[in-house]
Amino acid sequence: MMQNKHCATWTGWTLGMLLLGLCQACSQLELDTADNGGQNDEGKCQVRVMARGADSQTDLYPLLVYAFSPSGKLIAQQQMTGEGQNINLQLPKATESTLVVVSADTDIYNLPAAPTLQSAITLKAPSLPADATDKARQSAKGYAASQPLQMGSAVVKPATSQATVSIQLNYKMASANISLAGLPASCTDASVSIASPAQSVDLSGELAGTGTSCIPLHNDNGVWTSGEVYLFPTQGEQTTFTIAINNAGSESFSAVNYMAPLRAGTPYTLNGNYVDDAWSLSGSVTPSEWDDPINLSFDFSPDSSVTLGEDSGSGSDNPSGGDSDDLYEVDYMPVAPCVWNGFLMIDIGTEDGNNTCDALLMSIADFGSVASALHTSRGNEAADIALDYTENGLTGWIIPTKEDALSLRTKYLEYNEDMQSMLTEGQADPLWLTDEKNNNVRYLCEDATKTYSFKDGSSYNGVKDAGATVTTYHLRLVKHIRLHLR
Repeated sequence: MMQNKHCATWTGWTLGMLLLGLCQACSQLELDTADNGGQNDEGKCQVRVMARGADSQTDLYPLLVYAFSPSGKLIAQQQMTGEGQNINLQLPKATESTLVVVSADTDIYNLPAAPTLQSAITLKAPSLPADATDKARQSAKGYAASQPLQMGSAVVKPATSQATVSIQLNYKMASANISLAGLPASCTDASVSIASPAQSVDLSGELAGTGTSCIPLHNDNGVWTSGEVYLFPTQGEQTTFTIAINNAGSESFSAVNYMAPLRAGTPYTLNGNYVDDAWSLSGSVTPSEWDDPINLSFDFSPDSSVTLGEDSGSGSDNPSGGDSDDLYEVDYMPVAPCVWNGFLMIDIGTEDGNNTCDALLMSIADFGSVASALHTSRGNEAADIALDYTENGLTGWIIPTKEDALSLRTKYLEYNEDMQSMLTEGQADPLWLTDEKNNNVRYLCEDATKTYSFKDGSSYNGVKDAGATVTTYHLRLVKHIRLHLR
């Protein structure tokens, strides 16, 4: 599951209200921070950017920050090479700008020299010695890397001379870790090719092109392994793994057709065992801070082809992307409120006769400065945020219903300490009771036509109609899932 421990931080700065923009949602942020007397050019806003990494293990630096105009033209950029540096961008006031943050090793990735929002990031082919084999040269032309690419973005509209925006980075790569045991001692080389990964991703997050990732394996005490490598998500409705073994000059191939794409942020592990001239291969997702576990299990023989459906998985404790029936196998029922596999679980129902119960998740992200559905020009804002929102690969988030909103409020008031601990452990945005002017903060619900509050007191406990001109509402999304006890 992704964690957000890896941050760029700054000191000596008086912050106004902190507004968060997540990569996948990419909704507009109105940066209405307090004016602290900055010496900015007239008509400009000094924006500080804080970047939160996808997990605590991967190095965030170098970190590149770009700002683009609505037409996609570059208006500002900056690079951070380590912690303790400031990111300050001069952006035009009252004008939308798209901020893009990229974490990429420039020795591994080609980054655009004169970027636009449509500029592509590609993988560099590693340098090889003059006597490198044809096999090595073929592998070098593949689309696999030794470190993953992270990206995040937000559309901002600053209103004052100083502002701060925090951007969550997410992986744009899948990972693969392959090991084959029991190969004959006469085996000289082995590789696994993965068909149709994208060749590039542009700064708006769009994937383009297809190729083949030819991943060479090396002999590590009798086990041929790739180590962990990273590739762009595969394109199309299926993914083909082709295993090539060179045994005493005779090459054999085996193909496995997985009827689903490889997804960004997902670690795939293939463990093969060669016994009596036949293969037994299993695939699974390793426990890690990455998301979207998918468990595969299959057998195959040399010079054969095996086809697997997307539902061939054996199940796991984590969601598998939210595109199924949102029914997840668990070894025990959690006690809400809690952090469940990195998600904020707010409520859980009573088990039925089939050891199954409903559960309610709340988004890690808290969106501020959102208009209601009644607003004449921004009426689709909340719905668009919900439609675009992806949390660690899990889709299908919605604006809370009235019942969801009351459940969120009740849990917050009844289990305040537990809720605060959950928010801290999940490294989530806080739930707001009042704004910086001590005004009550109201959250949108019922398709963004009504509002509710987390503030205690009889005058705040009802669901009220939203205003048509108010643009300062907050939004917390929810997700309904079902848990089945094994």
